[in-house]
Amino acid sequence: MEDEFSERAMREMVGQMILTYLREKPFLKAVTSPEWATLDGLVATLDMADYWRGEGWSNISPAPEPPTTPAGKRRHVREMLESLSMYQHEDPPTAVEKVLVSKLRATEDGGLERVFKVAALCSPEEFGELKEYNEAAADYHYIRERELDDAHRALERGEGGINLPEFYLEELSEETMDWVWPNIEEEGRRWIIAVGIMLDWAKDRLRKQTNHEHKEGALPTEEQVDEHLRRGVEEMWREIALDLSNRLEMSEDEATRFVDQPAIRTYSPEFAEALDNWRDDECGWTLDEHLRFVEDERELD
Repeated sequence: MEDEFSERAMREMVGQMILTYLREKPFLKAVTSPEWATLDGLVATLDMADYWRGEGWSNISPAPEPPTTPAGKRRHVREMLESLSMYQHEDPPTAVEKVLVSKLRATEDGGLERVFKVAALCSPEEFGELKEYNEAAADYHYIRERELDDAHRALERGEGGINLPEFYLEELSEETMDWVWPNIEEEGRRWIIAVGIMLDWAKDRLRKQTNHEHKEGALPTEEQVDEHLRRGVEEMWREIALDLSNRLEMSEDEATRFVDQPAIRTYSPEFAEALDNWRDDECGWTLDEHLRFVEDERELD
C-alpha cells in the first residue's frame, strides 16, 4: 500500500504544478521588459498589469484567492521564477522565451540586489556579462563550500578552524539582518546563528529518526507523527541548553534561560530553516535571500 503521506504530498505537488503552468503565459506577458527588475520590481509590474485579477487566476475553477500582501506576492513570484528556471535545461530556442535569468547587481549604498530579465531580451553583451558573473559566482561558492567542509571536519576531529557562526554571518547583508533581527547587536546575531546551527543539526537527526519510526510502523498516523515531532522539537531545546551549559561552564538553569530568550526562540529557528532551504536550493538563491524568504513566510502565517 502506498504511503498516505507520500500520496498526499504528491497530489498537492501535482496540483501546484498545474496551477503554475496555467499562470506561465500571463505571468511572462506581464514581466517581459527590456529592463532588469528586482523581485519587488516584478511585483510592482504585476500590480500595474492587473495580473492578480487576470486569466491566470480568474479562469481557474474553483478560483483560488490571489495574494494581497507584499509578502504573499513575493512568494508567488518566487514560485513562478523557480518553476520557469526549469526551462533553462531545455534546448533553445523553444525554451528561451520562458527563461528569466538573474544576476546580483551593486546598489548605490554598496550592497547587492538580485535582478531579473527574460533571457530572450538580453543583448549579446548582457549574455557575456552573465557568463562572467556565473563563472565568478561558481568559483565563489566552490571556495566557500570547501571552507565549510573543512570547518565541519575540524569540528568532528575536535580541532579549531573556521568559526561557523562567523562564516554564516559573512554571508548575510547588513540590510537583511537589520530587517529580520531588528535592534539585535552583532554579538546577539552570532548567538542567533550559533543556536540556529545547533537546531539545524538537531532537526536533521529528528527528521531521520521520525522517518525511520514511521516506516517501521511505530507512528502510523499523521497525528502520531505530528505529536512525535512536537515533542522532539522541545527536546531539541533541552539538548541545546545542556550543550551550552557544558561548553560555557554555566548551570543548566542559566543555559535554559539563555535559550528561552524571545530573540533566540524566534530568530534561531528561522535561521535554521533558511540554512536548510539554502543547502537544498537548486535555483541559486543566496543564504541572505533565503533568510528574507523565511521572514516573508512568518508574516504570512
